[in-house]
Amino acid sequence: MAAVVVEALAFNLCPVNGNWGSWGQWKAYGACSGTCGEGRRLLIRERTCNRPTPKCGGRRCLGPSIQIKYKSCINNKKCKEDGLWGAWQTWGDFTTCSKTCGTGTKVRHRVRYCDNPSPANGGANCQGNKRERDKSACNVRHCPPRDGKWSAWGQWGHFRHCSETCGHGVRYRYRYRECNDPEPENGGKKCPGSLKDEEFKRCFLQKCPSKIIFMNKCLSFEFM
Repeated sequence: MAAVVVEALAFNLCPVNGNWGSWGQWKAYGACSGTCGEGRRLLIRERTCNRPTPKCGGRRCLGPSIQIKYKSCINNKKCKEDGLWGAWQTWGDFTTCSKTCGTGTKVRHRVRYCDNPSPANGGANCQGNKRERDKSACNVRHCPPRDGKWSAWGQWGHFRHCSETCGHGVRYRYRYRECNDPEPENGGKKCPGSLKDEEFKRCFLQKCPSKIIFMNKCLSFEFM
């Protein structure tokens, strides 16, 4: 009988290593991150070292007792979304040359749209120009020479001050014209004559003061 009791006690003192039980359900902690749009929410699940629990110096369960993961979540408030430009569209055709002869310019355009994405929920519009212009030189044919011609005379200016402060003088006034009706082009001749025309009239401001000339009379003496 005593041998059986000793054997039973010896069996109960053997170490029992712990083993994990099953994982519990995932539980959410805290609110959705961020203040608008899509965010993340923390999920945690736990397990217990109780199948069996370590006894009599047995080894504890190895590994973590907690697992963490994040799950996407949506806030009630939508986030502002700024607009971004889409790709430039294909260039359009060039316009007709601006001149029928000689060197002119021709222009073409292309556009882009603020739809990549479009602004939403109060977001900012795209910055910069929607339309782009490309300018190029063109020459349909060589222009023949064209001589310049005078424009009409402009208005007369006011008469200027008298040329003399006393006595008789002259007052001038002027008018001008330009060689631009048309301008000479392609080696054409310049306008002949002057671009300036003048007109004068006599003036008298005041009588000049008299000039007094002192003359010394020379006396000659003859000595006998």
